[in-house]
Amino acid sequence: LIKLDKNNYVGAVFLDLRKAFDVVNHTVLLSKLYYFNFSDSAIKWMASYLSNRKQCTVVNGVKSSFVDCPLGVPQGSILGPILFSLFINDLPDVCEDVDIQLYADDAVIYTSAKSPEEAAQTLSSALRHIQSWLTRSCLLLNTQKTVFVLMQNVLSFKGCVQWNSLPTFVREAPTFTTFKRYLKEWLRSTQTCEHNS
Repeated sequence: LIKLDKNNYVGAVFLDLRKAFDVVNHTVLLSKLYYFNFSDSAIKWMASYLSNRKQCTVVNGVKSSFVDCPLGVPQGSILGPILFSLFINDLPDVCEDVDIQLYADDAVIYTSAKSPEEAAQTLSSALRHIQSWLTRSCLLLNTQKTVFVLMQNVLSFKGCVQWNSLPTFVREAPTFTTFKRYLKEWLRSTQTCEHNS
């Protein structure tokens, strides 16, 4: 918001990870726990917690046979969201030229620039690094829910701009619904922090 007051353009890409909790690679997760200096006993406990999980489906009272779950962290558990947060915690380290905010399986990357083209180029470069990180981490983007939004001060609005430098999987947001949702969450967290301080 401060950058907008200075008549800068703020470009943001709202990333959505596809079935993120379901596809966490246990080997990659455990290696990240080691990187975060978890003790050997804690890592062994986590490995035990994640291993030998099975699932089945019940439809109209009929239960399928059980199948192994070699991937993922348990949803609905206390540890599931914590483990996933640790799994993606190093994502901001791959891009120094942009800011990244993480919330569960959603992330937003944003930058400010003097022109929309400059903002798009910076975001495009960051997205290439993020795509490499996602590949190494065995995660996929949900391209249908990943959107780009350009924000500018309403007093300096010059109309819509097309960006050819952004990857083809990032489509321009047709509305500002995503931005409004993000802004609402940001304001809510700010008010909560101020209330608790």
